[in-house]
Amino acid sequence: MTTHPYVLKYYPEARQAPSYPDNRAMLRPPPIM
Repeated sequence: MTTHPYVLKYYPEARQAPSYPDNRAMLRPPPIM
């Protein structure tokens, strides 16, 4: 799964997360999903 531009903009640390899809659940879910 590629990282969406929205996530790269608002959650820059998401790119560095070892498991991005799992860590995203801990953050506020992007409206586009």
